[in-house]
Amino acid sequence: MLDSINPQKSSKARAFVTHLTKAAEALPLAERSALVTRYDYIYGDLSGQRALTDSDVSSFTNFPITEIITSRYSFVLALETYFATICNLISASVISGNPANFLIRLSAQKPKEFRDEFQLIISGSYHVQKGVNHYNSAFELDWFENILTGGVLDGAKDLCKDLALLWDSESPFVHLVDPMQLIHEAIFPKNLVHITGQFYTPPWLCELLLEDLNPSANELIIDPFCGSGAFLVTALEFFKKQGKKAGDILPNVLGIDLSPSACLAARTNIILFAARAGIKDFSSFPINIICADSLAPAVAEGLKQPSTLFQQEQSRIEVDGDIIDVDPTSNSEISQVTQLLSQYGIAARHWLQPSIQNIESSVSKNIKKKNSNRKERKIAEQLAVYMLRKADILITNPPWIGWEYMSRPYRNYLNPAWGVYSLFEQKGLEAAFLKEDISTLCVATACDRFLRSKGNAALVIRPATMQSDMSARGLRRLSVFANSGSLNLTRVRDFDNLKVFGNALAPAATWQIRKDENTIFPVPVKRWTRNIPRWQPDNIMTLDQVKENISELDMVCSPINPSDSASRWMVASRQSDTDRKNIIGKNDLKPRIGFFTGGANAIFYMREIKRENTSIATYENITERAKKAVDKIQVELEQSLLYRVVRGRDISYWNASSEVLILCPHTKETKIYPMDENILSSKFPLTLSYFNGMREFLENRNGFAGWEKKMHQENFYTLQRIGEYTFAPYKVCWSYISNDFVIAVVGPDEYGRPILPNDKVVFIAYDDLASAYFTAALLSSSPIRLAIVSSITSRQVSTTVIKHYLLSDFDPKNKLHEKISAACKKGHDAMSLNDVEAAIKCHRTVDDLVAKLYGFNNSQMDEFRNGLKRELSYFPFRTSVSAKSLAA
Repeated sequence: MLDSINPQKSSKARAFVTHLTKAAEALPLAERSALVTRYDYIYGDLSGQRALTDSDVSSFTNFPITEIITSRYSFVLALETYFATICNLISASVISGNPANFLIRLSAQKPKEFRDEFQLIISGSYHVQKGVNHYNSAFELDWFENILTGGVLDGAKDLCKDLALLWDSESPFVHLVDPMQLIHEAIFPKNLVHITGQFYTPPWLCELLLEDLNPSANELIIDPFCGSGAFLVTALEFFKKQGKKAGDILPNVLGIDLSPSACLAARTNIILFAARAGIKDFSSFPINIICADSLAPAVAEGLKQPSTLFQQEQSRIEVDGDIIDVDPTSNSEISQVTQLLSQYGIAARHWLQPSIQNIESSVSKNIKKKNSNRKERKIAEQLAVYMLRKADILITNPPWIGWEYMSRPYRNYLNPAWGVYSLFEQKGLEAAFLKEDISTLCVATACDRFLRSKGNAALVIRPATMQSDMSARGLRRLSVFANSGSLNLTRVRDFDNLKVFGNALAPAATWQIRKDENTIFPVPVKRWTRNIPRWQPDNIMTLDQVKENISELDMVCSPINPSDSASRWMVASRQSDTDRKNIIGKNDLKPRIGFFTGGANAIFYMREIKRENTSIATYENITERAKKAVDKIQVELEQSLLYRVVRGRDISYWNASSEVLILCPHTKETKIYPMDENILSSKFPLTLSYFNGMREFLENRNGFAGWEKKMHQENFYTLQRIGEYTFAPYKVCWSYISNDFVIAVVGPDEYGRPILPNDKVVFIAYDDLASAYFTAALLSSSPIRLAIVSSITSRQVSTTVIKHYLLSDFDPKNKLHEKISAACKKGHDAMSLNDVEAAIKCHRTVDDLVAKLYGFNNSQMDEFRNGLKRELSYFPFRTSVSAKSLAA
């Protein structure tokens, strides 16, 4: 349906975007600088992250790779302009009353006539002439108007022809709730959308959450991160089915978004809804979409707090780099903003607090000084965010942007806001590994600023919000502030392995919340599972169509640590949630992450070619799968510095293999620091020579942060995360990246030398074999394994997943401990012979013995095992395993 306007599939669309990119490259420096600031805020630092790769730009534009750094912003501007143009053309054609004919007539005009009318459309002036003020100055396309010649003009004409096809009688386009979402998906590269958290909510999920909330038509509904407006239009459709008139319900829904193109898409979707609702006079109803930063009030509040370094006496807003001091509580300010926004087709008097006077204000002075309609609207819309009435219903899917992918300027801008809600409390080394997400701040701000007391909210969240150990702790305490503003989590929806966002792999869950009430755990969870293997919903399915293909399980969630709601949560059956109290407690185990090369796997990872003698052998560095190109060479090295490696993919249940070696210049004694260069020169000259040959690459590694940088500068060949524990003879290992908790004991290699886990492996080090097998048995047992599998997400099984469980140390005098350890060893031996049937019997023996240790009865153990079957679809482990084992 959309292939003809998809730049990745249509040569005409691709050429149009390329022409726009080249034109954007030629913009004056001042205009380019403004664009960089905008897109850094919306997309993150495009020149320093993975969001937009060189190949993405090059494949569209054929620009040389050396020019890509300067072209990224131009490319994004071209895509945004292309998308905004489509929004304006679709909305204008709908307003015309005959969309297909309007677009066909437009495309058939002579160049001058086409250019004149096309410029009116993309500027929003055509809409204003029709009485629709919502599009005026909505998106800056002035630069586009000035280049409307040659290939750009031809591309614009072709675009009009292709858009006309969307109104074909057999096209589903006109019946979709959010067609602009599909157009956005067709235009923007997947990795750009993924890394910037632009996961547009499918209409079926919007419909589901509206059913959960069941709002009334007279309630105010807000989405402060509205994107293309899917929730808002779904709410309008929800009320239309109840027989409500569009003119009565349109004033009650309002959306806010930081992205101008997203706001344009939302406005277009509302125009399309109005057309479906039979409205002919499009000037007679409001389009309540505000282009502004919903987080700005939280930032302003943080700046006013005396405990911060950023203290200000007044609220301040930033618009296009201009800082404006305001008082958003002033009646005169509110009156001025209300008057301005009403001119742009927004039901401001419906949403802003009533004013009692209308006097000259700082807002009007600022606006008059700027003397610009566009600036006027931007200032008014940003100020409105401070002044809105709190809604009865909050429904939103906030942006999911990892802290590390946000641009530094916007991250610094947001710093004061995190302190307002006490969301970012980790410090030092713990903070260095924190994977916080802006959605945490978005949810706290939304509930605080935009939802009334006793109001209801439905939120689309990352499952990691519930099941990450460090990030999102501030949300899991279920209060807006550290000690006030309670949030009652009444229901969770878990979508298991469903791809909620179309082709995006990001998992999703939802929360239903009531403000200013306390949460009572366990909280009910509705888990949706597929009836047909590999079936997935798509974005044009209705809710009824999705429901036909899923089953709903009733489960519950509660904190792993009952005394700390901010601890990670477990999602399980109600019975398992009750029974797990026997295993909750503390332990002294210290899981570690394996060694890390800092991005130089292709230098440190080796395979043996041939042995020369007992101390020297010929090796070849492994360059396959390397992210950075390194020449493959064969080199003689001292054998004593080469160790076998166990990687995440080498671990299966009670079994591990090793296919590669690591060149490790560290020892048990040097720990985190490698051997001195003088020692290498005298004892390991071949290794030092090899490192020197790779010196430039090793010195330029980027995988060192903070305190590690000094160590790297002093020792260019160093590895990371090495300690005395790295060289322990026995290790209880599990894969860091997995949707299961798969345990294997790894012992010495055939020469009695320790095997070293890499950075995709979590391990606990032991000096004696019995202790290792005892711990492995406890972690492998059904009660603990279920608790861990039910509390992990995003396939990350970190070092912290076991910290809340009662895991005793091995006591050689305890007969039960000895039996548990021996049963686990026997199971490992069976797996080394690929005797899966025997290993399964050993696992049952371990379960029976562990049940005695924790005091579980047969019925409880059966419930734990059934829970694992539900979570993993197999039990106790997959039967296709490696026959090779390194377990001692």
